[in-house]
Amino acid sequence: MTLLPCKPDTASRQVLLDGQAVAMEMAGCEGGGALFAISRVKAKDPEQAARLMASLRKASLVNIGQAVVHPMPNSGDAENSFDVLVDGQGSDGGPLQARLKWLLADQEVYQLAAYGKRLGGEQTQNLVDEARIR
Repeated sequence: MTLLPCKPDTASRQVLLDGQAVAMEMAGCEGGGALFAISRVKAKDPEQAARLMASLRKASLVNIGQAVVHPMPNSGDAENSFDVLVDGQGSDGGPLQARLKWLLADQEVYQLAAYGKRLGGEQTQNLVDEARIR
């Protein structure tokens, strides 16, 4: 469980991951010049969860037009957990920085994200460093 630094809105929608439509639950909010979001998808089994996480990771990086991906210290491994800071480009063509962390827990895939023109470490510290899956 992790706490967002602002009161989140929640939603769910179908997304295409690993070539199939899956339900994604999301919570997100804006605060301090950044957008914070937590997303979760459930898989049928652990093998599908690993494929969904890889597909979500790829789609997320493509969506922000990543230019440079910086793995964070102690980010884990690409199999179960991965934590990166990305310097990319927003939909408006301007600079966008994102802190993204993906976690795999049995049959659930989580993505923790913060987006902003320039993110400070304090903006993302609690979101990604204090995250615990229950």
